[in-house]
Amino acid sequence: MNKYAPEIAVFACNWSSANDEQADCNPYGPVVRTMCSARVEPVFVLKALMAGADGVMVIGCNPGDCHYKRGSYKTFRRMALLKRMLEQFGIAPERLRVEWLPGEDHPGMQAAVESFAEEIAWMGPFPRQLQQVA
Repeated sequence: MNKYAPEIAVFACNWSSANDEQADCNPYGPVVRTMCSARVEPVFVLKALMAGADGVMVIGCNPGDCHYKRGSYKTFRRMALLKRMLEQFGIAPERLRVEWLPGEDHPGMQAAVESFAEEIAWMGPFPRQLQQVA
């Protein structure tokens, strides 16, 4: 297994899985709470990569369970488009992951972060020359 410890930025919906106790479940970087996953703008993902994150995870409510009704659907569409844009910039779209978790699912959030960290560790660090593009 690769000993490289990636930097993972997590944007997590306040209503799904991010509460004060769960903010510590990401040993790879910060957990930024948002009121809804739909509030995560593409520029936030790009700025996280520019700031040194090797991968970015967006965690939202299960589609259909969004506190704001359609937020998860908006997130799905927006992040799918962003992944296509990342590819155009020469950035592996796998460096962005979207997870849907029910509220209060601390083990699910921790498992999702661990799984993503393993994938990013396998990919290696985010190429620093691409930070200028992102």
